[in-house]
Amino acid sequence: MATHSLPPLVWSPSDSFIRESNLTHYNRWLQREKGLEFHEYRQLWEWSVTHPEPFWESIWQYFAIQSHAPYQCILEEASMPG
Repeated sequence: MATHSLPPLVWSPSDSFIRESNLTHYNRWLQREKGLEFHEYRQLWEWSVTHPEPFWESIWQYFAIQSHAPYQCILEEASMPG
């Protein structure tokens, strides 16, 4: 039986890189503005795929997206691809 090992880690972000990342700032905004708390990336990802409408609405709000008209709905239907 062949054994497979993981390749060596090439890069790992520093603590300051993590603190100042857009993802960290977005995660803090979600906690402050929406009362959502994610301690790991996987939790945030899981929320984004299981609750796509609030996720995409939060992206719209967080980045203060400007458009000529406000959006009418986040998703027309909850199916993939969608």
